[in-house]
Amino acid sequence: MKAVILAGGFGSRLQPLTSIRPKPMVPLLNKPVLEYTIEHLKRHGMTELILALCWKSSIIERHFGDGSAYGVRISYVREKEPLGTAGCLKAAEPLLQDTFLVISGDTVSSFDLAEGTAAHKKSGCMATIFAASKSQTGEYGTLIADGSGKVMEFLEKPHKTEVYSESINSGLYVFEPEILEYIDSREPQDISRDVLPKLLKRGVNMHQAAGYWSDIGSHGEYRSAQFDMLDGVKLISPDWALNGTGEKPVCIEEGCFIEQGAILEGPLLIGSGTVVEKGSRIGPYAIIGAGSHIESDAVIRHSILWDLQQIRSGAVIEGAVIASRCDIYPYSELKMGSVLGENVILEGENIVQNQVKIWPGQVIGKAVQVEDSFCGRYFAEEALFMKRGRIELSPAYGGSVQSAKAAQAFAAACGKTGILCGTDGNTQSSLLAAIFTESLRSFGCPVMIEKTPVSPSGLRNGCCNLNKMGLYFLQDNETVFLHLFDASGQIISSEIERSIETHFQQATMAVSSSAGTKTKITGLEKELAAVLSGCHANGLNIGIELDELASRFHKIILEKSGFRTFVHTPAQQFITDQDFTFRLNEKEQTLELAGSQGMLPLTGTVLREVMQVDAGTDTPIQLLYALLQKMKTCPHTAEQLNLYSKAVCKFISCKAGFEGRLLGQIILEEEYENVHLAEGVNIRHGESSWTRIAASREDAMLTVITVDRQPEVAEKMNTVYSNKINTFKSEK
Repeated sequence: MKAVILAGGFGSRLQPLTSIRPKPMVPLLNKPVLEYTIEHLKRHGMTELILALCWKSSIIERHFGDGSAYGVRISYVREKEPLGTAGCLKAAEPLLQDTFLVISGDTVSSFDLAEGTAAHKKSGCMATIFAASKSQTGEYGTLIADGSGKVMEFLEKPHKTEVYSESINSGLYVFEPEILEYIDSREPQDISRDVLPKLLKRGVNMHQAAGYWSDIGSHGEYRSAQFDMLDGVKLISPDWALNGTGEKPVCIEEGCFIEQGAILEGPLLIGSGTVVEKGSRIGPYAIIGAGSHIESDAVIRHSILWDLQQIRSGAVIEGAVIASRCDIYPYSELKMGSVLGENVILEGENIVQNQVKIWPGQVIGKAVQVEDSFCGRYFAEEALFMKRGRIELSPAYGGSVQSAKAAQAFAAACGKTGILCGTDGNTQSSLLAAIFTESLRSFGCPVMIEKTPVSPSGLRNGCCNLNKMGLYFLQDNETVFLHLFDASGQIISSEIERSIETHFQQATMAVSSSAGTKTKITGLEKELAAVLSGCHANGLNIGIELDELASRFHKIILEKSGFRTFVHTPAQQFITDQDFTFRLNEKEQTLELAGSQGMLPLTGTVLREVMQVDAGTDTPIQLLYALLQKMKTCPHTAEQLNLYSKAVCKFISCKAGFEGRLLGQIILEEEYENVHLAEGVNIRHGESSWTRIAASREDAMLTVITVDRQPEVAEKMNTVYSNKINTFKSEK
């Protein structure tokens, strides 16, 4: 069987390590990642290999040649422009006449390829995906399959609240050549995004692979994979063995000179020809490349150094990654998570702070503390988005700098998109909005700014009317929250959020030869008031609990429309003489219904699935308006709402990151035609009878809501699902 190795990616998440060399050539234990992949294929009898190349292709070709030195035969497919993971397969079509395997050239695994190909043949499907098991929060594509392994749904990098399985797409496939008919050669195509969804009806098989897998997709994972190998995870490369002894071996390659008095603490690996002077301390968990020189009293722990390093006396390196040919002068310190590209010089007594990345070729002057983008590109490993579509900015802790950097990432991700910006009118939110929008203008983005204070719903309504992406700045105590919306007024998608996050982490520069325009407008809140004026109680006794922001903008007009309003406080008790009571929260952009067992979410999905109400934009105001309008014309809607208010609701805590595993096991036990995945796992039992299980956006918790016309049936079913979840928890 032939194998196609995808080796054309840019390795963006590993920059600056991949600024000069392609990710498949990044070393693991002083050997390129791609060598491990080729060895893995050869062990399973696959010696006819096709390498799909794009970025820095000549480096890979020079290293591997025709493959004879590795006992394989290599053909190359060279992309002038990126074709995507599927597009390069189309380019290789003349070479793919039979069943073939596709594997990424920048991952490491110990999967049994023979077992997976046998499962593919047995399935009779056109495609088989090797699935790895991994707790995740949305970094990888998620697979949902039935008991036979047939893929029922494929979710490409879902938001962390939409992870329904721990079976992730490992990027390793077995395909029949007919799959090439589903690839459009006219534009870049991605296997998981563009091809697999087309094949679901034809049948896609999932093979749950056992063993080690890592895509070394971040600097942390890059370090962890090598430390795993130092710890003896030989499944990664059974042919490779440490030449040291004991549980924590000290591995020294040929030609090294270790002076007496140097302290070596395993596990560690020192590459060939390296000199380690007396008084230096190496390890534990240290990897030093070939031809390096470690001077006296230097300290290197939990770090990876590529080849040809010059580490001078008294330098301290803790938890760092340093690419080739760097020169670290005396008494410099590299802190946890710092990364240096190739050919960087620190001229002495420098401090490179946590998580700072310095691009190749930088020279940092003596005694300079590197903590921001003046000397290198700085970015924090912590997530930019704390919630879906929301960024927290603290003026007291560099909020203005973070705002400018976030604007840079937004411009890089979204291009010169027209922006609509509004604030709550507070001083700090207005200040950070000005910094953000002026930064956007410097990158060429046209900006439209609402001059007067506006509610989030008012801005979202304006986004929809003006077809512009939206930014809303809201101050809460000492923190300013930035909400981002798309041009239809919805919270930005997971895909856009990930793109902004990636550009923020990489400190990508957006470039423009001219500034974007600035236009000031007014009246967004008046436009929303016109919508609110159409909300009427329709003879029902309806109460609406408002948060402080909603009260400020909407209280008067809601009361004029016949609603009873009150402002929420922590000790607030609901007034029980209402037919229905809603909680409208502008700050969190949520609408809830007061139920007999607590507050119940009224999301766009709940309204569509349960009450057949389509609100268009899922702002709390639009949801409320659409629901009341439907109740006016359809009495059945009020009955459904009343039934929903009597739902049984339970909250079950779980270990953070394991929500997807629990939801996946629930799905496996259900008939999939009764399951709908939207904002959680929705299981329909019959007419007006269903259960919804969803992960919390805030806490490590699952919410189980069950509705049925018979309260005792609802209670019983809710208990069944709650007990299942608790049983699954105890099994882990």
